[in-house]
This record gives sequence, C-alpha cells and structure tokens, in this order.
Amino acid sequence: MPERPIDNVKQRIQDLKTFSTIDPEFYAKENGAAHIIAKDVREKMKVTQLRKFFGHIKQIQAKYKGKKDDDKVEKGELYLLMPELAYALGRQLISKDFYELMKTSLNSEKIPTVKDFNCFVDFLSAVLAYHKMEKGD
Repeated sequence: MPERPIDNVKQRIQDLKTFSTIDPEFYAKENGAAHIIAKDVREKMKVTQLRKFFGHIKQIQAKYKGKKDDDKVEKGELYLLMPELAYALGRQLISKDFYELMKTSLNSEKIPTVKDFNCFVDFLSAVLAYHKMEKGD
C-alpha cells in the first residue's frame, strides 16, 4: 500500500532534532506539510476544535513573550496539552493522524527552547490557515 502524504509529514517531524531546525519552506508553501495536514483532517476536524487547541498554544506562547530565544520551555506545559488532545480524540473531535502528529511534536526534546516553541506555533498557524482555506467554514 502506498504511503499517504500525511505519513511522510509525520516522519519528517519525527526526524527533526528540534523544531527550530524545521525549514519554513517545508511546511508554509502551498501543498507543503501544513497544507497536507489540513487536507488530511479537513473532513475529520472542525475548525473550532483546531482553533481551541491553537488558542491554548497561544496562551502558552504569551508567557514567553520577551524571553530570550534560548530560554527553556517548561516541559509540564507541553505535556499538559496531551490530555486535552486525548480527550478530543476520544470524542472523535480530532483525527488520529492529528493526535499522533501533535504527540510527536509536543515533546520536550523537539521543543526545548522558546525559539523552538515559536517555530512550532508558526507551523501550527500554517496548518490552521490552510485548514480554514480547505474547509471554508
């Protein structure tokens, strides 16, 4: 069975050392990783669910505003996002692929610093934008 594009994206994220090493061209361009994710979850996820999760991410990001790029991110904040995602998955509000992608991404090895967290937020922002474009709601 041929690999799905979302599987390729998940593998590339898995292979990242840290999120700050991600190339914006990989995810931000049309038909890039963020667009592939958005297409994959288009019918499986409502934009409100994605926005709710994104809002939580932005609250965390606000705590780091004004901090240096190499300041450490509190690991607990990243880990506490997983139960929220697990709940949404259990209620079938998000897709299994999105859950697994976030599980891979929200790991303290991939997001050890403020710079890495900000790069993750940029990545998620692109997913949200393409999801809105694809969904149109």
